Amino acid sequence: MNKITLLTFISCILFSKSLLSQDFCEQWKLLQDVVSTNHYSPKPIDDKMSEGVFDLMMEAINDKGFHFLKSDFDAFEKDRIQLDDYLSNKDCSFLTAYVTTFEKRIQESKKIISELSSATLSYDGRDTLHFTRNNDDLFYQSVENKKQYWRKSIKYRTVRRYINEVAKEKQTEEAFLAIEKTYRTQIIENALCQLDETLSVKNGIQRQFENIVLDAYVKYHDPHSSFLDTQDKTAYEAQLATSLIATGVQTYKNKEGAIEVSYITPGSSAFKNRTIAEGDIITSVIIKEETIDLSCFSNDELQRQMQDTSVEEVTFNIQKSDGVLKQITLVKSKIEVEENNLTGFVITGEKRIGFISIPSFYTDYESPNGLGMANDVARELYKLQKMNIDALIIDVRDNGGGSMKEAIDLSGLFIDRGPVAILKDQAGETATLRDANRGVAFTKPLAILVNEYSASASEFFSAAMQDYNRALIIGVTTYGKSSAQVMIPLQEEDENSDFTKLTSEVFYRATGKSHQAQGVIPDITLPSIYTDIASSEASEKYPLPNDDVTVKLKARPLPRIDKERLSQNSLARIQANTTFTSITESNKKLVTMLNEDDHIPVTFSKVKEYLAYRDTLWNSFREATSQENAMLTIENTVTTTEINGYDATAKKANEQLLTDMSTDPYIIEASNILKDYLKN
Repeated sequence: MNKITLLTFISCILFSKSLLSQDFCEQWKLLQDVVSTNHYSPKPIDDKMSEGVFDLMMEAINDKGFHFLKSDFDAFEKDRIQLDDYLSNKDCSFLTAYVTTFEKRIQESKKIISELSSATLSYDGRDTLHFTRNNDDLFYQSVENKKQYWRKSIKYRTVRRYINEVAKEKQTEEAFLAIEKTYRTQIIENALCQLDETLSVKNGIQRQFENIVLDAYVKYHDPHSSFLDTQDKTAYEAQLATSLIATGVQTYKNKEGAIEVSYITPGSSAFKNRTIAEGDIITSVIIKEETIDLSCFSNDELQRQMQDTSVEEVTFNIQKSDGVLKQITLVKSKIEVEENNLTGFVITGEKRIGFISIPSFYTDYESPNGLGMANDVARELYKLQKMNIDALIIDVRDNGGGSMKEAIDLSGLFIDRGPVAILKDQAGETATLRDANRGVAFTKPLAILVNEYSASASEFFSAAMQDYNRALIIGVTTYGKSSAQVMIPLQEEDENSDFTKLTSEVFYRATGKSHQAQGVIPDITLPSIYTDIASSEASEKYPLPNDDVTVKLKARPLPRIDKERLSQNSLARIQANTTFTSITESNKKLVTMLNEDDHIPVTFSKVKEYLAYRDTLWNSFREATSQENAMLTIENTVTTTEINGYDATAKKANEQLLTDMSTDPYIIEASNILKDYLKN
């Protein structure tokens, strides 16, 4: 009887895995059909596809944690040119080996880490930790090599936590060694917690690995296409929702187990603060004077606590993408859909220069004719012109894009009818996107501030203004994304269907040229801390190529701006400016630090020295951006002044914003360039 039961049990398991494999293959085939029908440039199912998807899949699996051995990867290698055959034959059982091996290695990692709790660890420098990883670092050479890594890593993290939490004047090696076990226990508990969370992921590891394969298949076509299961779809739709809550910070748990900012709600206190951004890692929060370490904390619980109606403010300790640590306190507020989400300011002096920062090209997705960012800009322009401004700065630094409709509408505020871009679809058909409205909202000189993280719709707008000689583009070459994506269900008749976000069209400048994988090159370049560091479209895997199209409707640009004179004057100021000199020097040091093979002996003194070096480097940049002696005087609009009169929270946030703007070297230089321009 027991044998029969056991055989039945085994049969159920095999049937279950076979069914999962079959369902997964069916889903992959559905995805293939959607991609081949709707993607701008679908690729054939062949060995080249198999190799591309395999490499992307391995990279994504490794991002879930450093657990595999070289022998595991050697075993997986047989699938490199077989994935296309698996798909054609509807045999996706290959994935079971990945899931089984991953679970095995996670358990192995847990055992290794747990054993470090009772081990006696020496900080005598015999262990050296390397921070630079290459292709060989996707796996461990052996189990022993894995043990060495975890021992070094736990030791390093223990010292780092101690240094980050103990006052500098109290930091000594003797004091550290006396309390080392306490900090080590915390580090180990957090590491084990993250591994447990990986094993107990919702919908199971099998489903997660299936999603990795599907996403890799879509990303093989271009880096901005992706696969979205129902949970991803829900999170995506939440970003488009117009019902705004709390601080405006939306988060998710990323592949490394960290709480990451996924979206900043337009009009929220986070949106207005401008410090916290998508991609920031939240290391801890302070709610009702209690500090909550998020290294082993669920995202659902974090959201629950932040949404507690008795909580009035939340303090976020965040780590920026460049490693800088910051603390931001945000007051919860109710944001109405109709609220103007942008604020205009006036830089005063001999010439009065308006300033508007646009963090994203948001819109009302629930209504095709809804009022979004462009309408908000128009309202602010009306207020600023009543304050007699002579010129305007629009700041789209760190603006990752958004609605193309808003980009077209915004362009229309500054040009009098005409083409602003050209759209090309999968069939090669082109359509000219134009501003159909006669008249302009602002005719005076315009400057647009851009940087490496200005992408998509912000590049669309900047390129249009550059092609019409309507604005001076100031800053750093932009990201280089000129594609548009659409959300498509795998099965239209199924309301619970998974989705894919696909690149369906690409857009070109009104000249027929493209900034794809090249970026919009500024008319006047300013130094950046991220030169030769920031990622760009060209650095992504499988970016769409740069080409051009035939122009059917020619733009009629305004008279050419004397950019050479303005650029020469700006360069002279930059070379004499200690702020930009410091930024340039900090960039050189940062490039060197990131490119060198960082390896340090894991001793208390060496780790402390290494952390101090990194802090000094980032502090030098922060100090550089705030040391400018010339300080701008900035006025609020009448509306903002009225709000400050009855809203103490808004007044406090506004005061901080004015301080930050007045010492921002990029805003200062942009205003100087416009003053030069106005002398003509």
